[in-house]
Amino acid sequence: MSIRSAGVKPEEKTQTKPDPTATAQLVSDGLHIDNFDPVDIAIAENRKYWECLPGVIGINKSKKANTVQIVSENSEEIKKIIKDSVELKDSKLKIDIEHLQGEKAKLLSNKRGFIYATNEGNRGTIAGRFYNTKTEKECYLTCAHVVQQFESGHFDINNSEVKIIGSGKTIGNVTNLIRSSFIDAAVIDANKVEIPKEYDVEKICKIGKIDTLTNEQNENIFFKSSGIDKPIVGALALSSFSYTFDTNKYMYRMFLIKHNNDGNSEGGDSGSLLYVYENPKDLTSKKLAIGILIGSASIDSNQYSLGIQLSDICDALFISSIC
Repeated sequence: MSIRSAGVKPEEKTQTKPDPTATAQLVSDGLHIDNFDPVDIAIAENRKYWECLPGVIGINKSKKANTVQIVSENSEEIKKIIKDSVELKDSKLKIDIEHLQGEKAKLLSNKRGFIYATNEGNRGTIAGRFYNTKTEKECYLTCAHVVQQFESGHFDINNSEVKIIGSGKTIGNVTNLIRSSFIDAAVIDANKVEIPKEYDVEKICKIGKIDTLTNEQNENIFFKSSGIDKPIVGALALSSFSYTFDTNKYMYRMFLIKHNNDGNSEGGDSGSLLYVYENPKDLTSKKLAIGILIGSASIDSNQYSLGIQLSDICDALFISSIC
């Protein structure tokens, strides 16, 4: 899948070097790569075989040097098949394997969310107010799985009303949606119904990228769901993360967040805005929106949240900041 800016013809597009953050996408078929990182080469050469092994649910580039991270539901059994290192075909260089025990990720709909579409039991949260460049209207952003319960079958995005839990008031209609191996997001064009202030749906003014954050910003990534009194903070664990959900869907290019002891993401948090502060030491400074929350995962007995980069979503769904 390629994400192309609106109005740019392929022959007019400026040729640039491959984006390192897109590596997981580029090697996802296990057949080719666009850089010379030995860990990426190891993943490209072995991904298809590793993914076929029962219980393997995640294959990623570890934070450890020259190491591939393999997460499986039965790590002890997988260790018997995949040893502690793998050899590259051409250079014969050895790449270490880091084995982790984990569970499939869960989508975070239900419980403390405040919006729903076809099923009141399948609820989520709004990331904020954006501008829809296709319809030239103010819009809201949430996860696609919040407003589309099933991954297959007919879904008329223009007739899907999104409502508020309790009052049942319609806040808008879904006008664009992508639910793929890279994006899980939906655009809701807003009508004149006001969303109650307690849900704290803010205008999104600045959008950033994971790979441009400072180390201090990486250590202080926030999200606030509708059902909690204060934001929950966590640290960036991996900036490009691929993993299997309990629907058996495999998603690429997510980012992984390890929360501190203040709490974790829960059902209904899908669609929540992930953000940092421009000055991490000053929580009154401007917010920089970086992603939306999609799910959670347990890896080596630690709880993590999974996010999708907001810049990718904006490019794919033709939305932008509103102020």
